[in-house]
Amino acid sequence: MSYSEAELQTRYRTLDSGWHEAALDELAEIIAHAEAGGYHRLAFRARRDLADRHCVSGQWEKGFPLFARCLAEFDSRPEDFGPHEEYSLRSWYVRTVTTMAEYPEISVEQITGLHADIRRRFAAHRHSLAGLHTAERWLAYVRGDWAAEEVAYRQWHLAGGPRPNYMWDFENEIERLVHRGDRASVDRALALAEPVLDGRLTFAESTAPIEAHMLPFWATRLPPERVAEVFQRMDRGFDDGGPWRYEYPSKVIEFLALTGNEAEAFERYRRRMCHFTTLSRPYGRMEFATSCAVALGRLVRLGRGPEAVPCRGCSGKHPTKTLSERHNELRAEALALAATFDARNGTTWQTEQVTRRLSADPLLEFLPLRPGARPVLHRVSPIGCTPDVAVHAARWLLDRGLGIAAGQYLGLVGEPTDPAVAAGVLELKARRADDDTTLPRLREAAAAFAAAGEPVRGDLCLVAAAGWLRFEKRWAEALEELSAPLERLRAEADPESVGHAEVTLAALQYALERDGNGYPLIEEVVRRAEMIGDPRLLGEARYQYGWMRQGRGDDVKLIAVDYTAAVCALAAGGADFRARQVLNQLGTLFGKTKDWPALLDSLDRCQSALPPHTGRLVIAALRWLRGETLHSAGRNEEALVELSFAAHEYDAIDILNTSKRAHWVKLAEVCAALSDWEQALRHSEYACAWADRARRNGALGDAVTMVTGRSVLADSLRELGRLDRAVSEYHTLVDEALAADRHHTALYAHSQAGDLLLRLNRPAAAATDFHVAADLSAQAPQTPRVLRTLRMKEVIAHVRAGAVDAAETALEQARAIEATASDHAARLDLAIAHVLFARGKTAAALEHTVRAQDTLQATGYYSTAGMAALFLAQQHLAAARPDLAVTVLRSSIPRYPKDEPVVDELSALLGSLEAQHHPLPSRR
Repeated sequence: MSYSEAELQTRYRTLDSGWHEAALDELAEIIAHAEAGGYHRLAFRARRDLADRHCVSGQWEKGFPLFARCLAEFDSRPEDFGPHEEYSLRSWYVRTVTTMAEYPEISVEQITGLHADIRRRFAAHRHSLAGLHTAERWLAYVRGDWAAEEVAYRQWHLAGGPRPNYMWDFENEIERLVHRGDRASVDRALALAEPVLDGRLTFAESTAPIEAHMLPFWATRLPPERVAEVFQRMDRGFDDGGPWRYEYPSKVIEFLALTGNEAEAFERYRRRMCHFTTLSRPYGRMEFATSCAVALGRLVRLGRGPEAVPCRGCSGKHPTKTLSERHNELRAEALALAATFDARNGTTWQTEQVTRRLSADPLLEFLPLRPGARPVLHRVSPIGCTPDVAVHAARWLLDRGLGIAAGQYLGLVGEPTDPAVAAGVLELKARRADDDTTLPRLREAAAAFAAAGEPVRGDLCLVAAAGWLRFEKRWAEALEELSAPLERLRAEADPESVGHAEVTLAALQYALERDGNGYPLIEEVVRRAEMIGDPRLLGEARYQYGWMRQGRGDDVKLIAVDYTAAVCALAAGGADFRARQVLNQLGTLFGKTKDWPALLDSLDRCQSALPPHTGRLVIAALRWLRGETLHSAGRNEEALVELSFAAHEYDAIDILNTSKRAHWVKLAEVCAALSDWEQALRHSEYACAWADRARRNGALGDAVTMVTGRSVLADSLRELGRLDRAVSEYHTLVDEALAADRHHTALYAHSQAGDLLLRLNRPAAAATDFHVAADLSAQAPQTPRVLRTLRMKEVIAHVRAGAVDAAETALEQARAIEATASDHAARLDLAIAHVLFARGKTAAALEHTVRAQDTLQATGYYSTAGMAALFLAQQHLAAARPDLAVTVLRSSIPRYPKDEPVVDELSALLGSLEAQHHPLPSRR
């Protein structure tokens, strides 16, 4: 099928601008039809476009022959092409030849021959040779020939040098100095980049590439807070622009790896690892492979080498490998490519550079990328353990409440042949399941241990079965289950195992009110644990003793002593998760009485008594509870310090990978209580971003908490004046609140969105929000005042939108609401005034408005009174009486608190009127 030139032009203009396969195929088809029809200029332009798209996608080798075809066609028929094609071809010739230096299969002689051709062509038409010297400089850099680079650099300056306000030319200046690496060059780069650092020098493009070059040098010369600020600015620049050459994300990954942020570097590598397999530009592959080998090498040294690393984004297309295997592959590829470049160049420059980077020391032990960020806790991978060691480690972890880590070890065992190991796997899987299968499987494990010649371990399985029955409140059955194995353990087992079984027995005696309610036994276990020096047993016994005394109604302060002692003992025994649970119980104990000073005193005593080298989880949990307590006591400034530390610590520890959301929401709440809206926005955005990802994956388990987080996010945007986005977040909040059965919050969100839409002069949308909010009162009962306010605002919004009939309907609904206070009548007056004004009954409208304003002002409802004042002024303006409008505004503004949003609207209208009717006197 043939096409006319106009048809092909239309197809070309409407073509998708991307570089995905479908767009490239359609572009190739347009080229073929244009050539067949003899439409040379269109074919030339489309071919150039296709070459460009291949190059942008990193497949320059596909662009080279297309460009050569364009060049040959231009040379054979120059009369068919205009100045635009000639300029386009000239600029792309330079760029293409520059990039050829990054393909080691293209010889230096071939590239210098093309340099000579550029010089001949450009000189014949008296074009600037600055682009040629740029290509010569880049070839010299890739070869490590700094003498040739210096010559080309001087000629570039003589040919015109850097273009004004052009970031890429400035970046070239920085890049050459950084790559030279000598002290004088680095000092010169620091001096040149200083105005970029402090914002005095800006460009039309993002300065992120310049900052990527300079961050390793700034990291050791600037305060960490300043470095983190520059990093965030650079990161936003890369996010907002693009696509970027692989060299730039490579620099970011390497910088993260060398500043203690290996986990973040690893995540960024994983986001690109699938696409990296399609990158065909050798220089870009070498740079990315080197940087990622640096990052993965750091993780290997931290003990994470055996960790499995699946490829992200390819649906299993590429095989899963361990972190060590991927590190070795990347390292080998980087060195191999460097050697290939050096063989082409006749130097050792690239191999020396890659080797230096692969063996570089960290720039900083840890750089907090956000205020308060903490170093990530890298857990040593369990891969490589023998089955018996893995079972032993899993049991140790599970005894201390660390079920997830225990599961990682259990996953390594497979199908063991050793009967004792197989029994251990059965026991631990039953304990981790904690469901209806737990009891029979524990009994089965006990029998398996007995058959394997380990009767004590079998009896401990039966003790665990009794513990499961206890938590199911099947106390009599639990006691029966426990009796026989405990008798045998007392005769054969070690004191620690006996002690843990007796803790369970004491709890059952307490629940069944037998043998002194268990108090004599638990007191004996505490004494024995102190004597034998088993901190975990002591911690469990002291916790059980405190819990029993709490049930008996003993003095709260004495119970707190038991709980704090239990926390310290459990921390000493490595049971960090159990210590955290006991801290939560301590908070619950004082939460019932709201004796915040006593709780703070207990927490301070606990913190001072913690053993050396207490785990980070325990410290974070204690400081989090202290922050929550300070918040409850109204000491928000102090609470913010504690909560911020703990939230960042939880973030670094990454327990369960869900704590991020709840903790950042609480931190945002405290910031909002302090009216620190910028920080409240930052923390709530962070929490909501995590929640959104979890929701997309179907794993959002704390929907109610995230309703609070979204509410703080929307409120923060409102307070910071970002009204359009605030409206969007309020509408998102409506959906999330309804899904979580939080109808009151949904009503609040609709109401706030309506207020903002009125301020944004979108009254029809505002009316919808107010109407839905009022209708929600059926699921979330409201006071008559709230309902009448919503209907009043709905009336106002309808009137402003010109929907007077809808306004009258809403007015009738407002009249039907019971009036229980004087301000109720005032709200109805204001609604009536709007409808009267819309119907042209201005005198009656003024009367209702004045009465509403006075009543609302007298009763302290300043926001609604301000709305009345604003409407009163607007009525005077409609009556061509700006003088009366100014009088109303001047008298109203001082009556209201300055933080009321309506004050800004009143002031803006007053300023506008005064500027119109009282112009500044002219100079004479």
